[in-house]
Order: sequence, then structure tokens, then C-alpha cells
Amino acid sequence: MAQSQPFERQIVITNAIKTTIGLAVTSGALYYYVPIPVPSLPTITHRFLYTLRLQTPAFLILMASILDVSIIRLYTPAINPLSGNAEHHVLFANCFLTNHVQQMLLNVPGQLVLASFLDEGQMKVIPILVALFVFGRASFYMGYKRSYLKRTVGFMSSMVPSCIIWIVNAYFLGKVLFQNETIKV
Repeated sequence: MAQSQPFERQIVITNAIKTTIGLAVTSGALYYYVPIPVPSLPTITHRFLYTLRLQTPAFLILMASILDVSIIRLYTPAINPLSGNAEHHVLFANCFLTNHVQQMLLNVPGQLVLASFLDEGQMKVIPILVALFVFGRASFYMGYKRSYLKRTVGFMSSMVPSCIIWIVNAYFLGKVLFQNETIKV
């Protein structure tokens, strides 16, 4: 099996660290210093629906990615996916589509679960998470299109928030299960 080169690993690790620091600073600044209007969300149902509606950009990116693969197939020999000799035409588009679906499976349900734990006053975190996700997906696409080594910023911009979401969700779940806190309705 071929291994990555040390210089490649160094580039990816350096970009991952810089991106994570940048995400922390940007997220904090957005949450504490930028007035993000959030409507009244007094019940868990309101918070859930608000969060669900904000997932529209993620699904638009998904639709655009599927369309990208379809158009490439339409105008190349990859029109027949079973021919076995033309998949290189859609390789990049399929890789992006696959990664986007994976990221959505982590991010979208994570935000919905998070919204069930947050108070109304904390809900401004959801539009911030959506913005980071969209930035991450756009950055991943543009970086990956240029070079496999330039996709790190985009990958980290959607993966790190998703990981943090699920860690926070686990924390809140632990409080509910082990400290007998009631689940807000």
C-alpha cells in the first residue's frame, strides 16, 4: 500500500491546526459579538422546526452535487456507469458528493439533537453552525478542485463543528441520564 509523503502530512496537519484555531475564534466572535436575529422559539417544537428549516443550504448543496454528477455523465462516456471504463470522468464529482453526504449525516441530525437541548437564548448557535457548514462545503469543493492538499480547510470547517456538536450532545444526554434532569418539551 502506498503511503502519503511526510511533506503532504505536514501540509494537512498544519492546515488542520490553523483551521481549528480559526474556527474557534470565528465561532466565538460570531456568537458573542455579532447580533444574529433569531425569532421567538419558546418550545422544543419551535426550535426543532427552526433548525430544520435552516438546513436548506445543506440540501441545496446536495442537490447541486447530484446535478453535477448527472451533467458530467450526460456529456461524457460516463453516461453508462456500468461500462466500467469511464468513471474517471465523474471521479471528483462523486468524491465530493460522497463526502458531502457523509458530512450531512453527521451535521444535520447533530444540529437537530442539539436544538432539543438548547434554551431559546442559545439558539443563535444554529445559524452559526449552518454558516460554518456551508463555508466548509464551499471551501472543500474549491480547495479539492485545485489540489487534494487544499481540501483541509473545507473538511475541517465542517468536520470540527460536527464533532463538537456530538460531544456537546453527549454531555447534555449524560446530564439527562445520570443527573435525572428533565427533558425540556
